[in-house]
Amino acid sequence: MISSCIPSKIIEVVNNRLSRCNEDNLTLSAWFGIYEISTGRITAVNAGHECPLKVSKDGVKEIGEDIVSFIIGLTEGMSYREYSFTLEEGSHLLLYTDGKLNAENPEGEAFSYDRMIKAVSDAAAAGDCRDKDSIYGSLRKEVGAVQDAVFEFVGEKALSVDITMLALGHIPE
Repeated sequence: MISSCIPSKIIEVVNNRLSRCNEDNLTLSAWFGIYEISTGRITAVNAGHECPLKVSKDGVKEIGEDIVSFIIGLTEGMSYREYSFTLEEGSHLLLYTDGKLNAENPEGEAFSYDRMIKAVSDAAAAGDCRDKDSIYGSLRKEVGAVQDAVFEFVGEKALSVDITMLALGHIPE
């Protein structure tokens, strides 16, 4: 149950512990959410991370862009704000690291948010979310489309950042 585990308090504890013992001044960004499977409700905290994308029949939308808190490890005693939203049946969430956006082509140009949104939108438009198998296929297609777009964009240039993605779908019963 979400009420027994409060994301903001968990991130505050992690921040305090890292800040207290942080002689190397290491910081990190994190997006932490608790997903209630029965309702599709997600309660989350964004500690300086890229905002997730919600993909639904209405299109691709950034979630929580106005509720980004401080990165973890910067200062002890920080407070973090939670926000909640619902994944409707057939919708899904895409989480990604900033490495996708920062991947550079040989000319030094970054891949960018707009290119990622286009890759996700194009793949989502061709997807099908009527049943479990269709959703799995759509999620694989979207993640693959973004990966392909990044690799096509960077060409032969070696990646110097991670390009991790996670897809979470609310599957109809």
